[in-house]
Amino acid sequence: MRTRRVLSDVATAALLATVLAAAAINVHALRDDLDSPRTVVVPVPTTSTPTPPFDVASLPVPAPDQVLPLPVTDARMNDVRGIARPRTDALTPAWAGPDASVPPVVALEPTTLGQPAAWLVVEERPDWTRVLVPLGRGALPSQNQTAVNRRAVWVRASAVTVEPVVTKVLVERGAQTVTVSSPSATVHLPAAVGKHGSTPTPAGLGQVVAHADTPHGVAALTSFQSEALDAFDGAPPVIAFHADPEGGAAIRRPGGASNGCVRLLAADVPVLLALPLGTPVWIV
Repeated sequence: MRTRRVLSDVATAALLATVLAAAAINVHALRDDLDSPRTVVVPVPTTSTPTPPFDVASLPVPAPDQVLPLPVTDARMNDVRGIARPRTDALTPAWAGPDASVPPVVALEPTTLGQPAAWLVVEERPDWTRVLVPLGRGALPSQNQTAVNRRAVWVRASAVTVEPVVTKVLVERGAQTVTVSSPSATVHLPAAVGKHGSTPTPAGLGQVVAHADTPHGVAALTSFQSEALDAFDGAPPVIAFHADPEGGAAIRRPGGASNGCVRLLAADVPVLLALPLGTPVWIV
């Protein structure tokens, strides 16, 4: 029995030596570590700041004739991340920043002028999606031209689905050209833009928001409004793609021809009307 116990003790010692060697433990360093003071870090549980209660039905809803001061984005076409669509038919609360510890500032409707809502995504963060405001303006041009367009708000990522952008529109005011690009084709269309110096077509990033009947036929409405006119014929000066009321005579007229809208040949308008709602529009 004693022999067997000695063998067992020898085997145990050998196993311990093997483990210590494999782990490369320095006995002296270990002793020094044990003798020195040690700081124990205790994890502190964190809690997210709850969203304060709010009534979404009481929030302002963007509309063409509304002036709602909201943050302006300097996003460019390369910053576009997709097209967001609301998951439900209810109002979608939206915040000035990605911070749910403060109340939302507006509510976005599930439809835009009676058509399915589609909001251009210009930034994404964990749990948050930043989208362009489809309607209205941040200020009257007579008050602050730089605050009229390019407003953007944050919605909870769980409130929307985001689809990839398939088609893009580029408006070159100098060349008076509209370029529609998709993976399958690129189309260049001659155009007439706003009159230089008086009623120019606004520049920057916007989107197609809806289609509407106008005195010039069916037009593709954008999220832009004039940065020169507070109103046009008593109505909000929404920038649209529509047929040239002069039958094409104004197309590429030197110095521009419109009050801000982008005029096209009547035969070319269907190209813009075929674009998905939410399609980004970059005007330079």
